[in-house]
Amino acid sequence: MKPDTPRLNPFEFPGNTEFRFILLIVAVIGASLFIYGDFYNSVIWDKASDFSPGICVLWMIGGSILTLAVALGIYWWLPDWKIKKERMRSLRDRNSPELIGYLDDLRREAGLSRLPNFFWGVLDQTKAGYAFGRWGYLCVYLPDGLVNCFEENRTEFRAALLHEFAHIYNGDVHRTYLSFTVWWAFLITALPTFFIALLRSPLERIFGMSGRVVVLFLLIYLMRNSVLRVREFYADLRASIWDSQSSALRLALESAERSSEKLGSWQRIWVTHPDLGDRQRILDNPNPLLQMGFWDAFATGMATMIPFANFVALAILTRQSVTSSSDFMLGLFIFFVPALISAILIIYVIGAGTWRTTFASVACGKSVRGINKLGIGLALGIVVGQQFSFVGASKFLSNPLVLLLWGGLLLISLTTFFQWIAAGAMIWLPIAATSQSPRIFYRWGLAIAGGILANLLFGMFITLITWNAQSSAHLITAFNPFISLALIGLWAYPMSSWFWRKRIGHFPISEWLFLDSSSQPIILSQQVQLKPTLALIIGSVGGLVGYLLVFIFVALGGNIIDFIFALSVCIQVLVAGFVTAWMRHLGSIHGLFSASIAACIMSISVFTHTNFNLVDALFIVTGIFNSGGLVAVPTVLIASVIASCFRNSKKFRVKGVGN
Repeated sequence: MKPDTPRLNPFEFPGNTEFRFILLIVAVIGASLFIYGDFYNSVIWDKASDFSPGICVLWMIGGSILTLAVALGIYWWLPDWKIKKERMRSLRDRNSPELIGYLDDLRREAGLSRLPNFFWGVLDQTKAGYAFGRWGYLCVYLPDGLVNCFEENRTEFRAALLHEFAHIYNGDVHRTYLSFTVWWAFLITALPTFFIALLRSPLERIFGMSGRVVVLFLLIYLMRNSVLRVREFYADLRASIWDSQSSALRLALESAERSSEKLGSWQRIWVTHPDLGDRQRILDNPNPLLQMGFWDAFATGMATMIPFANFVALAILTRQSVTSSSDFMLGLFIFFVPALISAILIIYVIGAGTWRTTFASVACGKSVRGINKLGIGLALGIVVGQQFSFVGASKFLSNPLVLLLWGGLLLISLTTFFQWIAAGAMIWLPIAATSQSPRIFYRWGLAIAGGILANLLFGMFITLITWNAQSSAHLITAFNPFISLALIGLWAYPMSSWFWRKRIGHFPISEWLFLDSSSQPIILSQQVQLKPTLALIIGSVGGLVGYLLVFIFVALGGNIIDFIFALSVCIQVLVAGFVTAWMRHLGSIHGLFSASIAACIMSISVFTHTNFNLVDALFIVTGIFNSGGLVAVPTVLIASVIASCFRNSKKFRVKGVGN
């Protein structure tokens, strides 16, 4: 990136530091749930007595709370221990009022509400200061070599202090030391418990579970290291905002890089500080921080699957301890909760990452690339994570053919889903660019996407467990009102941007897009054109035709329920496919919108041609809407691919004739 090119602002979106920290916590909690539940089954429970699900739940929850409590205890005690161990002294003991005044001026410049506690390393002649502490007690350590820079090289001193203040401003101190302490607490509490339980296990299980421990150990360790590395990039960028020219920070990085050892790609993942050359490149061009890659998505899939099965087991045991009822809807709710938790985690990490990746492309005037890698990485991470989780793959998924089919379905679904998120981001970003912040736009979008993904994961999970009971699977999906909301959300969120279309081109671009001010006017054009009116007309025509056919069928004395279900599928598929193929931009979203309109108009016949009460009528309408909508979704995808191939081949032929 050229020096005079404005740098994109990554701070308006959830950052990589937050993502990796959350994944670390979730992985530890998920593993702890299993370890303490397995400890109860292997050591505490007397096989001669009845199994108590309530006590098992208490062990699972209590053990996980113990691990987190130990982590918080270490986190609270750690600053005092560091001060005593490294024999730090308060900087005020040095009797340097000019230095304290300068630090307070820097604190105000950085926007910190209060001055941190400064400690001085009397015998430490290095220049490597760092921020540490806990909530309400934030500290900065200044070695004597760095303090001397205040007199000898004020510019270098300023750059170093602004960098540490940036860590405090970004909240990195808490994430850093919680990452350390969660890791240590897991090693102190959960792992010894796990090995004690393994002592009573057969040899085959010992080897199998030990392998999973190694995988989990590496996953958590690498996540912890990545949290510590990425925070340095964000601290550099934050400090560069306060130092408008960033010259001092760049000079300090260049000087340090000349005396540092170069690390290879494989070595970088094991260290807790990034390569200095990478820090310089990110400081000049923060676009890589906005983009999410394959391995980020893969790690998210693995971290999601570690707790998923354990959350399911916890929900089942909780239900057994509370009630002996076999209520069908309660059972479904138990399976939906883990799917919802997993969806929230995936959406917060990869959904927000999709928004950031799209923003980086749209703001630079480039086409959005790399979204398919996120879907592929997540799908593979889920499959591999399920195989290596403590619970392991079910017997059903141990069948290679079924695993291949399920993995393929997961890959196609997730890849398409994240393409949909990217399309919504492309539509809303030009509107968000005219507002003070994009947060309200992507938060609503990700909330809707989370609900849709939860239904997707729930539906795929239910399909697996009801493989031999097609009627149960159909009942769960076709008459589920949450499926209806998910189908509506697929088109409602992107299409609703049509009401704000006049903001584009009539409002100035907001300053939040960039870290630096630009002397040149910035133009962020609309990426796509929505035509909801045309889609509404076509959907209405299809729905009226369907209503007329139902009216004729009823007049002939036919069974309206069976007929309207079949007709709804046919009408929605035809309308959705036609509109998708016709529209040049976002045809699939327009097609789903038209299909929903047609289904709503056709559903009126349930109220006008039947004697059902309101509750039963709404139940039937939900089935009509969902049955056609679930078939319309793959229809618009296929129609979109065919239409795209046809247009590309037509352009190629025209170009060939022209030549």
